This record gives sequence, structure tokens and C-alpha cells, in this order.
Amino acid sequence: MVIYRGDAHYSQGRAKLLKRWKEGAYGPLKYFGDLDPKGLHIAMSEGFSHIAVPKFTWFTTRATAQAYPSKQHDTAVNLQHSGQLQPYIAFMQRHQRALLQQWLQNVSLQWLPL
Repeated sequence: MVIYRGDAHYSQGRAKLLKRWKEGAYGPLKYFGDLDPKGLHIAMSEGFSHIAVPKFTWFTTRATAQAYPSKQHDTAVNLQHSGQLQPYIAFMQRHQRALLQQWLQNVSLQWLPL
């Protein structure tokens, strides 16, 4: 199943669908979105099981400051993860650079567990 998070109009239906999915234990709940502080926060705090990311070296060479809004800095500082996502978070926190999902077209992605 693919869900578009969208803006406030779409997010209410999405929240209800996610709740039903979790209650029914239908399987993994995978997240594909912006690889910025808010996107990572959403993936980790809303119960997703996996997140789609490019290879770490690809991420570090293409992440930009323009995709890291200053208003998300406090969110970035509070992100913590000890698994495979940790290098992405540490890089983002240290360099204040991120990627938007639209920049991931035609890029090989891998699913990392959350």
C-alpha cells in the first residue's frame, strides 16, 4: 500500500488509515519522504518500520543546505537512532544538509529498519 501524506486536507484520512493498518498488523509500514529533519522525525515517531534512503555516499555528496530548513534545526538536534539510519542523522546534524524526496527520482533506494 502506498499513502500520500500531503497537506492538512489529506493528512486526516492518512492518520486514520495508518491507525487501522497498525491495529490490523497487516505488515511492514514503510516510509518514503523527504530526508530532512522533519521527514526523519515523521518516519520515526509515527510507527513506520522502514525508511527508503539512497546509499550513504550518494546522500552525503548530494545533500544540500537548502533542503535543511533552519526552522527544523531543533528537530534535527533531537533525532536519535542507533541503527543503520544513524550515519544519515549524524551527517545531517553535523553538516545541516538534507535531501528532498523529489530529488530521489531514478535513484536506487534501500529500505533501512527504523
